[in-house]
Amino acid sequence: MNFFLGFVLQVFFLIFVVQNVLAHEIELEAIVVDDDPILDSGVKPYDIITEYDFDVIKQDNISDSLGNILGVSSTKFGPNASRPIIRGQDGDRIRLNENGTIVQDWSVSSFDHALPVNPNILKQIEIIRGPAAVMFGGNAMGGTINFVNNRIPKNQYDQTGGITEFSITPEHNASSGFFELNGGDGDGISWHFDGSILDKGLTKTPTFTDNGEEPVRGNKIRNSKIETKAFGGGFSIQRGSRLVGFSVDNYQTEYGVPKLINHKLDVNKTTLNVLYDERLDLGLIQRVKARAKYTDYQHDEFDLNFLETKYKRDSTNARVELFTETSGGISGILGFELINSRNPVIAFAHEEEEEEEAHEEHEEHANLGPIPTTKNKSMGFFTYQYKKIDDSLMEFGFRIDDVEAKADSVHEIEEFGSPTSAGDVHAEDGLTKSFTPKSVSLGLTQDLGEGFRIHSSASYVERAPSFYELFTGGVHHTTNLYEHGNVNLKKETGKHYDLGLSYEDSGFKLRANIFQSDYKNYITLVRSGTDLFYAEHHEEHEEEEESEVEEIEIYSFTGVDSDFKGIEFSATKKIMLDNLTITPTFSYDQVIGKRKGSSEYLPRLTPKRISLYADISGINWFIRPEFRYIYSGNKGLGEITETEGYKLFNLYAQYQLENDWSIFLKGYNLTNELAFSATTVEAVRYFAPLPGQSVLIGVKKFF
Repeated sequence: MNFFLGFVLQVFFLIFVVQNVLAHEIELEAIVVDDDPILDSGVKPYDIITEYDFDVIKQDNISDSLGNILGVSSTKFGPNASRPIIRGQDGDRIRLNENGTIVQDWSVSSFDHALPVNPNILKQIEIIRGPAAVMFGGNAMGGTINFVNNRIPKNQYDQTGGITEFSITPEHNASSGFFELNGGDGDGISWHFDGSILDKGLTKTPTFTDNGEEPVRGNKIRNSKIETKAFGGGFSIQRGSRLVGFSVDNYQTEYGVPKLINHKLDVNKTTLNVLYDERLDLGLIQRVKARAKYTDYQHDEFDLNFLETKYKRDSTNARVELFTETSGGISGILGFELINSRNPVIAFAHEEEEEEEAHEEHEEHANLGPIPTTKNKSMGFFTYQYKKIDDSLMEFGFRIDDVEAKADSVHEIEEFGSPTSAGDVHAEDGLTKSFTPKSVSLGLTQDLGEGFRIHSSASYVERAPSFYELFTGGVHHTTNLYEHGNVNLKKETGKHYDLGLSYEDSGFKLRANIFQSDYKNYITLVRSGTDLFYAEHHEEHEEEEESEVEEIEIYSFTGVDSDFKGIEFSATKKIMLDNLTITPTFSYDQVIGKRKGSSEYLPRLTPKRISLYADISGINWFIRPEFRYIYSGNKGLGEITETEGYKLFNLYAQYQLENDWSIFLKGYNLTNELAFSATTVEAVRYFAPLPGQSVLIGVKKFF
């Protein structure tokens, strides 16, 4: 913490001194510093989701909220834990940011770890691909999603205002609410405060039978309750063209996971953010933006209320960007980023005290966990530049990183065990792995006239193996899998090509993209096959503790040479009638990922999807009926089943009342169709179908 504060102060002091020495007596026009997309560069492949549009698709967790966006899906590890997938690519090749700095948690390392981002306070979501994504390194190989909120206010406020919202979903015994307040003195000092709460019971589904050793039939996902509390606040000071801000937030959630009905996770994340942003007139440098974040993250995994494993992360992320413009018309960004984290993982075993004691107690002692404690650091230098020439826009991105991952120990299987005796894992000496990934990207957008534009990009991206891909080695309790890393993994390299056409005229919009990704050493978690690890499992009863040996499948992080190909298409038409606007939209996306030289599909691929919806609005009301069809999934590498196709009928409706009140309704899976997601890891998939028929009813007030 002291290192972080010292580093931040030094960076900001240096920027302050340099800009004041160079600026002399220059008078700068007052501006409003906003958090627009990275750069305005025509129709390069990224999407912007506004606050209004996100309200329509928002769900309890951020990843499932985005799961129906063109080209985006989610891992769907039950209703409480999910992480975004872009064009079939997941894990540490999808970088997630909040206000431009990385979200530091454990969600990337395992499917059951929830992403601690509060969806209620978001003002904008930016999905970035192509040359601009290279600015975020190899961990944005598949793209970057930036969640923008107002905890450091970008606008000046001269009075207090805000939003409050409350909703219930009777089918899931769920209630949620949030509030947001913004204010200021009208003279450059602004502040923000928000809070959210979610209390949700078991997720109701169509009747299904899980595939456990003793199959259970029912219409609810067992162990799917969740409670979440989040709050945040911050302030900003604007003086002329300079903005300085600070924010703090806390996110707490306790939730269960499917399959292992006695397991739950308790997450607590606290984040401190600092922002310095100033427009300048220094010739080449037109703007400087510096951001720093400190994250204190911890989640505990419990079995029968006993602590099994504690995951912690103490991390810093600092990022400095210089916005440049040359006399020749080349504009862009030069920057530096530092990411540092320490990640203790502590496993616990529970021993019963002697019977003669007055009451029964349990003590904890350290044990080998699913992954050793690691330290990770990376430094990256990057640039993104673009130039407009007549009707053309050319883009260039480059980044180089120095990455180091250090493990206190390396876990290896000593004995696999048998149905009558547990296996054994031992710890070997620690190990440090270093990598220097490099990435480069080019893009071209051409205006063809009459509303048509064509855009293309080509990228070569290298990604260093993540610490969990290298060093994981043990039973992960909430997935009930033995997950095995590989310390000999090499850099993952990908060549990416994207070609698109867009058209916009007279209320009609069309977008089509074809893309290909050629991967060498694509690192993914694959079922090992016939190998099993036998682990001792403890069950607590009223008077005694019983143990038994259970079979656990082994999943290994494996480098696979792979090809991804896909297509995305959407068409929208706005129809204006008397006091009525109708905007139908059709979209289709498909991605195919295979192992090179074979017909084997990669696991957990997003099936092809069709979506048809219409926004229908009047003077004070809005309605969106939606139909979605998801095709059957392919049986992936190491998988033994494939999912069936399914259809969903959803509905959103809102009515605006007087005095800035509104009521809204969200209907999901209105035909109550039983559906399983192909993107869910197979070991858990058939314990966690998609939610069944439900209706959310809510009220919102602006003031």
